[in-house]
Amino acid sequence: MSATSIDVGLMGVPDEATFRVMRPLFSQVDRLLLTPETLWRPGKGGSIQPNDFHRLYRDLQQAEGLPCAAHGVGLSVGSGCAERLARWIDALAADHEVFHFDWFTDHAGLTEVAGELVSLPVPLPSLPGAADASRSRLAQLTHLFPFVGVESTADTLGGGDPMAAARLLRHTTADPFVLLLDLHNVYTMAENFGFSALEWIDELDLSRVIEIHLSGGSVSAPGLLPSGRQLRLDSHDQAVPEPVWDLLTAVLPRCPHLQAVTLERLDNTVEPQDVPLLADELGRIRDAVAGIHTTLPPRGNVPATMPSPSWLSEWEAWLAPTLRGAQAPSVTDRQLHSFIEGLDSDSIDLSAVLVLRLRFERLLQGSSEAGAWFETDPGSFAREVRRFHRATPLTATFPAEEADLFLRWCAAEEASAQHSLGEPGA
Repeated sequence: MSATSIDVGLMGVPDEATFRVMRPLFSQVDRLLLTPETLWRPGKGGSIQPNDFHRLYRDLQQAEGLPCAAHGVGLSVGSGCAERLARWIDALAADHEVFHFDWFTDHAGLTEVAGELVSLPVPLPSLPGAADASRSRLAQLTHLFPFVGVESTADTLGGGDPMAAARLLRHTTADPFVLLLDLHNVYTMAENFGFSALEWIDELDLSRVIEIHLSGGSVSAPGLLPSGRQLRLDSHDQAVPEPVWDLLTAVLPRCPHLQAVTLERLDNTVEPQDVPLLADELGRIRDAVAGIHTTLPPRGNVPATMPSPSWLSEWEAWLAPTLRGAQAPSVTDRQLHSFIEGLDSDSIDLSAVLVLRLRFERLLQGSSEAGAWFETDPGSFAREVRRFHRATPLTATFPAEEADLFLRWCAAEEASAQHSLGEPGA
């Protein structure tokens, strides 16, 4: 029998100032949750290499003697490029040699659609073959980690029957895979789309839960969406709300193989005055799990690889331009067309805004030149980023790659404008 551990995870691109502020809290937890791809940088020939934060977290793990779990964002569990997946697996294997992860999870759904890296996890439609597509991709990681699974991602599109989406997650995380149950994600969807969070959780197989995540979020600004509607965001930037604590109390007795409860916070959203609150939240988690002992989840045979469903390529081809605000092609699959017709239009707009925001942040992180432009003339910089975003597919994984794409696009636009000015009659 093993005791459920208390974890802390910093999400997003690592920030050294946040790390220093959070450092005392790492002495109060039993395990670290790491997001592997935030500890990487691009290497030669398309390879992936450790960045400076990789060493920082390795030193932290050794100093505190803490075990680690891995929780990714960019694997794109539902589908994606086989070559990119191979590079990802190689990098994960190298990290596993260093950190010895107890398990690996990533977000359910897609972060790569039609070859574009949207970064924001978007859902797979609850259509035949969706679970098999995810399970086939997860199966390629089972030789690396003791346990592999997915997180209950916050659906930002609001399509179809939410209970059908929960059942899809149940099928995806059937043995031998495990479930990371993010209670704030469930709460966010319930608030935005008007269903009972507990009824949604009832559709899951909680015997597959290996980890629970707690976090807080904010509400979108009134002017962010054309409709003026405000939606809850899974932004990891606020205290855990009381309804999420209530969900934790309700589900804890129903998770016989739970190994960890993790408090998440987004990098660069923590100030020194936030640390006492975070310490109190960790203490509250410790009180909630006190005396709980569980066994490791069972692990059966790895499933056979299944072909991707025929509608999946159409879903990706529709999503990629939609999330960049460009014209999407028509859809011929009748079930998929019906699913798309049922999407929440405000949620589509919000998803597109979030994809743009993530790209904007990568640009600023990847280039001091872009950062200086933003500081001196934020209006013109924002206009050019929007034009770049609509015109340029999302192919960059890392900030430096995104910045290189943007600066080359700017140079090409300037050259084109100069050429036009030099034409006769211009």
